[in-house]
Amino acid sequence: MYRKLWDQIPFSQRHRFSAVTALCIDEFGDLVGSRFPQNITDSDSLEIRYRYKVRGDKWGFQRTDVLRRFPFPEPPNERFVIEGIVWRAIARQFKTRYVNEALLINYCHDVDQSLRLSNAPAVLHAESFRLYLREVLVHDLSWFRFAPLTFIRDAAKYGRFAFNCGVSPLARTFAARLLWFVTLPVAYLYHIRDRTRRRA
Repeated sequence: MYRKLWDQIPFSQRHRFSAVTALCIDEFGDLVGSRFPQNITDSDSLEIRYRYKVRGDKWGFQRTDVLRRFPFPEPPNERFVIEGIVWRAIARQFKTRYVNEALLINYCHDVDQSLRLSNAPAVLHAESFRLYLREVLVHDLSWFRFAPLTFIRDAAKYGRFAFNCGVSPLARTFAARLLWFVTLPVAYLYHIRDRTRRRA
C-alpha cells in the first residue's frame, strides 16, 4: 500500500519527498488523533503540527537514504535521544505525503496509563529534552504565529532542562532568548520541582 501511495507522487517531484504518512485507528476502529486537512496533503511535519493542528499517532515510512543524511545525535552520558530532533531536521528540507487512510491499528488502550503520566523520563533524560527544545526554539520559531502558546511552553521547558543540566539556558537567537527570558520564572519553578522529585 505504501509503495502504491509513493508511486502516485509525480516522478519529477519525488526527490522533494522523504515519506508517506497515514492515519492510525485503535482496536475499536476509532481514529487516533485527528485527520489531515485533505485526503492527500503534501506538507511537512512542522506545518502539519503548527498550521493544521493535526494531533495523535500517525504511521508511515521514511526514505532510508534521507535517514542516513540525518543521524541521531549522541550526547555524552545520554542513552536516550528524542526522535523529534531528526524528524524536525528532515521536515525543514523534505516534504511528506499525508493520506487520510488508516493503515495501522494501535492498541493504545493496553498501555499502562501510569507510564504515560509519569514524569520520570523527562527528569532522567534532561539533556535529551534540552537538545530537542533548543532545536525547536532556534530553527522553528517562524511558526510562532500559528501556535504561540506551544512555543511559550517549549521555551519554559527548555529553561527547565537547561537548569537541570547545569548549563546556560540562553538559546542562540534573539527571539529564542526573549522567550527564554519571559518564561524564566516558570522554568526555574519546574527545575525546583524536578530537583525535589529526584531527592524524594
